[in-house]
Amino acid sequence: MVKTRRQQIIIGLVGPKGSGKGTVARYLQRRYGASIISCPDILSKVLSMLGIDHTRMNQIKLVQTLRATFGQDVMGRAVAMAIAKLPRSAQRLVVIDNIRPRADWAPWRGKRNATLVAITADVRRRYERLRKRGKTAEEHALSYARFLREERLPTETRTIIKTSREARFTIDGNAVLKDVYNQVDAIAKWLKLKARE
Repeated sequence: MVKTRRQQIIIGLVGPKGSGKGTVARYLQRRYGASIISCPDILSKVLSMLGIDHTRMNQIKLVQTLRATFGQDVMGRAVAMAIAKLPRSAQRLVVIDNIRPRADWAPWRGKRNATLVAITADVRRRYERLRKRGKTAEEHALSYARFLREERLPTETRTIIKTSREARFTIDGNAVLKDVYNQVDAIAKWLKLKARE
């Protein structure tokens, strides 16, 4: 009997900060065994190697410099390399957390095994989530005025809206957690993913 290899499935998550991308990624990891590749984690590793603080603004400056120097698709290429370095068993289902411009999704655009999912949430709710989660001192001390200023940066809202237009599915991040999980399960069913026992 010949064993057939299961096709790799890639799920890209796009949405503004605080919309719930990390929550969706972790749920896919926990329930369906997905591996997570995070664009901000890649940037944080570079900042660490340079001895620079991992602030959101430093990540934005770094990614803008990388894109200006090495091309708009530099993050997509970095993510593709990170996926290739995963053990083969971890490559079966991969979630790319935090797609921003369309070029980040370029390596998978139009591929049958790749699905882009947009996550939306109201501005005020996203701000409150960031403050509450307080991953960094910067997030914990974030004023609403500064949050709104950051929303206007080139890496944020306009870019994300353009990329979100390519999404096959949209998750309402304003919903209660159980409903968010139900939306993820519906997408997983469409993708024929099997939940862990």
